[in-house]
Amino acid sequence: MSDILALSSLLQPSEGSSAGTSTQPVVTPATFGPPKSKPKARKDPKAIWDPAEVPYADEIEAPRDDRPVPQFYMFYKQDVDAGDVFLGTSDKTPGSQDCTHLVYKVFFPDAKGAQELELDVKVRIVRKLCQLSLGLIVGMLQKQRLVAESSSLRLDTFLPMPVDSENGKAQWDAAKKCLCVTLPILLDEL
Repeated sequence: MSDILALSSLLQPSEGSSAGTSTQPVVTPATFGPPKSKPKARKDPKAIWDPAEVPYADEIEAPRDDRPVPQFYMFYKQDVDAGDVFLGTSDKTPGSQDCTHLVYKVFFPDAKGAQELELDVKVRIVRKLCQLSLGLIVGMLQKQRLVAESSSLRLDTFLPMPVDSENGKAQWDAAKKCLCVTLPILLDEL
């Protein structure tokens, strides 16, 4: 019982101070323990440079291009048969996980023909920074991107899924001034 009385006397304001103007520090569970400080990232003494100083791969590979981006649409395409459509006999769903192709329609209104266009599927290494308790970790990811360009427009966009660029098809529709690119999705790498 004496412990409770001693604790009670510690928590009551002193006789010389009023209840509203107490100069005693407020004691809460958060005030116990050592003062909190932000963990400092350990620097590797053998490091030549800081990871923040390393430029991104796309800064080295493709300098900034000020050409505007053309209008484009991206679609998923499935190979279905009558059993899939009318009877639902297969495991296919309407979701993108069951799609077999990516289709990009890119509009180049100033192009006179397909010979004025350049098309490529490139692999870009992307730097990914992860903050861990031990410090900053730099990881590299390989992402594919579609690059389609004319003299006045340039599309450079990442692809949402891995594709087989060697077996892709591109068709130029002169009436709509549209480049249609169909790329098979590599389902094994998902």
